[in-house]
Amino acid sequence: MFRARTASVVCVIPLGVILIAAGRQNPPVFRAGVDLIQVDVSVLDKNRQPIRDLKASDFTVLEDGKPQPVEAFSEIVVPDPVEPTAKWMKDVSSEVVTNDLHDQRIIALVLDDAVIPGTPWLVNATKTIARQVIDHVGPNDLVTVIYTLANRQKTQDFTSDKAKLMAAVDKFTPGFATYGVVADDYLYYQYSENILQELANYLIAIPQRRKTLIYVSSGVPIDPSANAPHLVGGGGSIGGREEMVRLYEDLGDIFKRAQRANVNVYPVDPSGPGGVEDAVNLECLKLKGIPCLEQAHATANLSHDYLLEQADNTGGRATINTNDFTDGIAQIFRENGSYYLLGYRETDPKGPNSYSRLDVRVNRKDVEVRSRRINYTPKIDKALAAATPETRSMAGLLPDASTPMRVTAAPFARPSSQPRAKGDDATATVAVVMGVQEPAPKARVTEHVDLLTRAFSSEGDDRGEQQRQKADVTIRPAAAGDADQMARYEVLSQIALKPGRYQLRLAAGNTSRETSGSVFVDVDVPDFAKEPLSLSGVLLESSAGPASAPRDALEFLTPVIPTTERAFERTTAVHAFLRIYEGGKTPLEAATLLTRVLDDHDGIKFSSTSTIAPTRFVKDRGADITFDLPLAGLSPGVHLLALDAAMGKATARRSVVFSVR
Repeated sequence: MFRARTASVVCVIPLGVILIAAGRQNPPVFRAGVDLIQVDVSVLDKNRQPIRDLKASDFTVLEDGKPQPVEAFSEIVVPDPVEPTAKWMKDVSSEVVTNDLHDQRIIALVLDDAVIPGTPWLVNATKTIARQVIDHVGPNDLVTVIYTLANRQKTQDFTSDKAKLMAAVDKFTPGFATYGVVADDYLYYQYSENILQELANYLIAIPQRRKTLIYVSSGVPIDPSANAPHLVGGGGSIGGREEMVRLYEDLGDIFKRAQRANVNVYPVDPSGPGGVEDAVNLECLKLKGIPCLEQAHATANLSHDYLLEQADNTGGRATINTNDFTDGIAQIFRENGSYYLLGYRETDPKGPNSYSRLDVRVNRKDVEVRSRRINYTPKIDKALAAATPETRSMAGLLPDASTPMRVTAAPFARPSSQPRAKGDDATATVAVVMGVQEPAPKARVTEHVDLLTRAFSSEGDDRGEQQRQKADVTIRPAAAGDADQMARYEVLSQIALKPGRYQLRLAAGNTSRETSGSVFVDVDVPDFAKEPLSLSGVLLESSAGPASAPRDALEFLTPVIPTTERAFERTTAVHAFLRIYEGGKTPLEAATLLTRVLDDHDGIKFSSTSTIAPTRFVKDRGADITFDLPLAGLSPGVHLLALDAAMGKATARRSVVFSVR
């Protein structure tokens, strides 16, 4: 895990931002399938509104001053989020994750808990801003939530799951900065700046994506125009003043990195009009017994200047001096909701570890053209280049979508009968189902698939756990009339883990086709042995599921052969399986299970409450539950299978989103 140090500051960027190895990723593959350098370009009018319907002929791309042929062009318009028709849709996302990241925007939501003062209204305002940002996120956007102080414990890696993003936001608590009331606060300011520096730096590794950094902060009170920046309020140590000078110098580095990575920084100040002054005066009254009117006023001015500088130097827009953040946040997404993708081929390719200056121009007057200014060809990592295709495929900042994949991961208590190696103290087993899609063969063929699964903690630490699985899957030609002429198969595997929150990274290589790809999924592993009541993940088995192997990979864990399929015909037989656990060593008790199926308008199409007798908890204090989805009685559309267990005051819930055709 990377840790950037300045003085005594340690900043940890989440797993989605840095990774196992920093080697060269697969070159961007544009829609036409040729290897091209891809550039995303925003064109705004004088009112900062996107200009639509431009053509490829309207653009000129210069690399080191030389025109480059534009061979691919596309206008991207991100639709506004549609208000869900069911309440459950706001809180529940599919547990099946894909690596289809085509044209997805990358959004980093940074919550500056190192600097934002600890007044109640600021805490509420910060959460309000973050929630409004998440409300604007589209279904195809990838978002990470990053904290500047508690960034190991509270972050959320890149995901489109709004429920997970909201859960990360709900963890926000303010830091301990006092804006110089009684001590030098440069340490907290360094936390804030270091995160911005490293985040911009690592986003360079995703050149083919639209990137936005939303910085929720009350700002750092240093004067960018001063020759000798200092902490407002005077006093403090000489070393503290030197650190403030360093912060001032680092500010310029942030601008350079953001520009190089084509990252627009959009600061949003939660303090509102007079909020910083009020926070400083409250600290003064609490710690000194008197207000600090002049210091409070100067602090507020410099903090706002800092936020404005962040926006002005990176092409973003600052939202300050307001208690209504709606318009500012809407403008952020409006500016980034319409842009162009240009693909060009270098006429004079540079070698590894080289930079080229980029300049994108549009033949329109009075417009602002925003695109990255640097094309960077990374240095080739020799160790990574020599690694297996699966290892290289999972080493990127984002999944490798060369081969379309999807995955679901369901945790179970580790069966006592499962063999263990010496020193293996994992208490859970995660059942993993990975679906693969490839062009259908012309004749029946057996595919040889190598699957590698690695587990990382929520802080990005490599847990050392990995699982290799080899599978031979028989693939048949596509049926006559099959529109997409694609073959689909699934690989079954498992990985043993301790309780905790993980990101599983799966990479698969097809030895016969010499192709590979990867997909990432988050999984929360309960402490089945200690929690009074818990549920395993839910597995679905379909009578129309694709070919899968090895068929016996999970037979020690579940009686079903699970699938990643979640769209079914009404005539398909689909069985759901999960296990209820009662932890501890107290006598077993009866539990209740409420099983419901809801449609996309919150209509309850099925509901049943059953009692799970103590005698059913047989294996490892677990009781098996099976349920047949009532597809024949459901209308076409999206549905939710909701399973709620209760035992006394203890409750547990699992949900599965599926659709009926």
